[in-house]
Amino acid sequence: MNGSVKIYLFFLFLIILGLIGFFFIDWDQIIERFSPNATKREKNLWEERIKGLEEKIDTIKKEIEAQRVSVPEERLSKVFGEGWRHPSQIETKENPCEDLEKRILAFFQYLDKQDYITSYNLTEGVHGHLKKLLKMLFENPPVVSGEIESSYILLKNMVHFYRVIGKQNIVLLQEILSKEGDIIESTLDLFYQWIDVDKGCEGERLDINLPLKDLYEYAGFFLNTLGGESYLLRQRSSMRTLIKYYSILILDKANNQNLNRHGIDISHPITSLIDEMETANNLIKKGDYLQRLHDLQLKYQVE
Repeated sequence: MNGSVKIYLFFLFLIILGLIGFFFIDWDQIIERFSPNATKREKNLWEERIKGLEEKIDTIKKEIEAQRVSVPEERLSKVFGEGWRHPSQIETKENPCEDLEKRILAFFQYLDKQDYITSYNLTEGVHGHLKKLLKMLFENPPVVSGEIESSYILLKNMVHFYRVIGKQNIVLLQEILSKEGDIIESTLDLFYQWIDVDKGCEGERLDINLPLKDLYEYAGFFLNTLGGESYLLRQRSSMRTLIKYYSILILDKANNQNLNRHGIDISHPITSLIDEMETANNLIKKGDYLQRLHDLQLKYQVE
């Protein structure tokens, strides 16, 4: 028998074995596996697995939510006075300006009692000193438009606060932000409510005037200039986010009152801040901020 015949017979033998194996296959098992019922069971199995994963994700989200920053009521009452309530919880039948003035004054009185503040020897206290600083800043605003056209203007903007209020006052403000970091978010909210109630509050005791036209210049500075951005980059993330957030709200108010004299478009800052804030977990009122930003996104039809 020659070699080619042997190869032929070998392959013929393999084919016969394959046919024999074919008849011994468990066709019932194969048909069952690919039947509609089996497919349905497989689908149900995967749905259960997906549901289990979704439940794990929800658990992780709740754990992250629980780890977010919060400030004890005792701490807030110590700083802002007894019976502390968030500004948004003030009932309309009450006088919001009177309550806000009371809380802000309590904040200043609290600061005056702190050892690190007394070392600065502020003759008029933090309240009086802040009024002087605000007057200096409002009388010497930064340049909001035309910055990139002049290296001199850019340099002035980058050292704006240093030029206007000086190194010692910058150190003072930074120390307050550092020592009282846990209540700064609530403090900023109080001050914004102070200018946001109707046409703004004008308490005689507080005597702090925050004109929208002046706040607008600084909102534009932080959102629309390289000098403002350089200052934001030096702040911790939560403070940077809050400054951007309130700058956007101020620019929106300026638009509503036709005070946007620099023609600043806040579309990009809104979108950018939403992306930034969605990943943040160091803000007490993150959900409220995002809701407000999404409302503004719709208002300005930001894509």
